[in-house]
Amino acid sequence: MRPDCRKFYKKKLSLKNLHKIRGQVLLLGIIALIIITVGILILFDVQRIIRGKSKTIAAIDAAALTGANWQKHSLNLVGELNLVKACTVLITDPAYGLNADPDNFMKVEKDEYGNIKEESLDRAREEYARLEATSDTLTQMQLRISFVGPLVGFGAAQQAAKNNGLTYNEDCIKFINQMLHYLQIEDFYVHDDFVKQEYFGYRWRLPYIAMLSAIREGNKGIAVGTNVDLIGLPKLYADPPTNPDYLQYIQNRFIIDAILGRDWCVIKVLVDAAWTSQWWGNIKLDRSNQKLMTGSEIMNLGLEFLPARKADDEFGRKNFVRQRAEADSIIAPGGIAEKDVAELAGKKNRTVLTNAYNQIDPVDSSGNAVNDEDMKFNPLPALTWAVFGSSWTPYNDVKELEASFRAPFREGAAYASGALSYFSVRIPIQTLTSRFDFSRNLSFGRSSSGGRQMTENMRYAGEGIRKSGNIFPISFDAVAKPFGLLELASGEKRPPYAARLVLPVFETVTLVPVSLECPPGLPMHDYAWVLYITKYLPTLGQSSGIDEALSKLPPEEAALVNPLVNALRLLDSPEFRNQGKTWLDAEATGHNEYDPVTGAFIRHVTDSLNRDHCNDWKKCNCGMCNGGPRRGLDPMS
Repeated sequence: MRPDCRKFYKKKLSLKNLHKIRGQVLLLGIIALIIITVGILILFDVQRIIRGKSKTIAAIDAAALTGANWQKHSLNLVGELNLVKACTVLITDPAYGLNADPDNFMKVEKDEYGNIKEESLDRAREEYARLEATSDTLTQMQLRISFVGPLVGFGAAQQAAKNNGLTYNEDCIKFINQMLHYLQIEDFYVHDDFVKQEYFGYRWRLPYIAMLSAIREGNKGIAVGTNVDLIGLPKLYADPPTNPDYLQYIQNRFIIDAILGRDWCVIKVLVDAAWTSQWWGNIKLDRSNQKLMTGSEIMNLGLEFLPARKADDEFGRKNFVRQRAEADSIIAPGGIAEKDVAELAGKKNRTVLTNAYNQIDPVDSSGNAVNDEDMKFNPLPALTWAVFGSSWTPYNDVKELEASFRAPFREGAAYASGALSYFSVRIPIQTLTSRFDFSRNLSFGRSSSGGRQMTENMRYAGEGIRKSGNIFPISFDAVAKPFGLLELASGEKRPPYAARLVLPVFETVTLVPVSLECPPGLPMHDYAWVLYITKYLPTLGQSSGIDEALSKLPPEEAALVNPLVNALRLLDSPEFRNQGKTWLDAEATGHNEYDPVTGAFIRHVTDSLNRDHCNDWKKCNCGMCNGGPRRGLDPMS
């Protein structure tokens, strides 16, 4: 180095000039360290979230498949018992207490004058009664299966979820506790006036409570939840009705989420409505009709029990002729009228009994009585059959199938099933970055509008972090169901409910798209929504204001429900509704008109408004549709 250069550098590095360059490397190092640290935290959080999602998906799928497998076994077992009822073993095997000869079972004899012998008629009645008692025993077994099978499947699904890494879910356990509370003391479940307490000799309520309690206590409780269509769920209605029916809207979780998210297209009916004070109306409970508990409310099989005769618990067993006449009046069109039944039941001479017997056994295809050839009473009215309920139906009867499926349905498989194994879970993930709030002291160019907006966005984000304590709640759900087919002699395949009678034809279980099947009822994993439906809304009907109704709930429950009640507060606000109207009536598309000669601007023409595009790109799920391009005013502003 030249001497003059060395002299120059010595001068530059003199003590009096060091203060001008000291700390620059340290500052860069600190900035780099902060960036690396934040990057590591974010990378760790991303890995944690991905791992949590993967674990949750595996657990939910395993739970759904496990539950569906138990539903399959339960349906097949119920179907096997239907076949047992139809077998001749019922009238030949001493194990059933019948010990009868098939040739003479329920057969009557005539005297030389052609009249039925009284003693043979009495014997036929007794044999009929024994057959009926045997059928009722088998029906009770089917009824027990419809309770026990789904609940065992629900318990097995919990173990499958836990084996895949999930632990107990506090909301699900709260739901089960509330359900048990209803079953133990709620009038609707306890009294015959609302729910019949005994079917075919089976008193269902206490065993049902015991099974639910065992599942709750077993192996650290509930890990994943399902939708439960509580038979004791309050059915709310407004009297007099409101227009629109506000109550039906605010009972829908989809609508509540749309209100909180300011999805104006979804709630445009509410935004456009004429509002008054206490717009929700006079809310009342409807519990007028007696219900039937024909199975577990959890993972219900969707079955019904169809008797071939009418039961009369008040007067006990009726005269056999009346029973038979009632039965055939149900089975065949054109059966004996009720006014004729009483007359037939009251007359005892052999001629009338003979005529009655000929009328009620059997009938032709037109429902007209024909002469009996085998002299046997028809055993079918003594039997009660397990049949598929109305929830088993073709998809086309309940929804318009979207054309976006990659492949068509398998033959005979395009049906909505009453037996659904649906499971869902919501798990809040506590991330490391959520523990730090960078928004309090950060400022990005306060002198510019862009910088002020960024600062404001950071402040809102930080406030959300402080309130929620987490950023990424993981939610997943899955649906599986059992599949079976009835194959005709022609080779054509039909869905299992085509015969109405439950038969043991279910062979496989598989996952199905969640959008295809929407189980009714309340979600276990969302206890706040359960409280909102079962407690807050009935209380609102007896209150003059939204916050007054909230104040009547216990503090813990009010705190859980309050975020949902915020949606009602927004609806109640004229400013909120006006904001929605402004966006809906804002221009979506338009064009300018110009003078064709001079090219001068004439006017601007609006072609369409935002509300005209609410059904663009229509997307439907579980009966609720929304969609459309979001133009004009930002709906989140």
